[in-house]
Amino acid sequence: MQQLLEKDLINATNLETLLRSERMQLQKRDIGALSNTLIEKAQLLANIEGNDDARRKLLVTFGKSADNGGLLDYCKQQGLEPLYRD
Repeated sequence: MQQLLEKDLINATNLETLLRSERMQLQKRDIGALSNTLIEKAQLLANIEGNDDARRKLLVTFGKSADNGGLLDYCKQQGLEPLYRD
């Protein structure tokens, strides 16, 4: 679970970077670069969805609800609350 949460943080940072790049490319009308950025963003979003699915399944196996409340409860019990907060 900790590895999934750490991946979430990395993915969130990468998504922020891609969104900033996308905005700049739109402003500059750089269609070639924008096309590459959109492909990267689609792949990253697929990774984020995969991690979310894996995290929800783990929560259920731990007897927790597969929502944010269950995740927070699990993180508190395991001392991972700082990862949840970030």
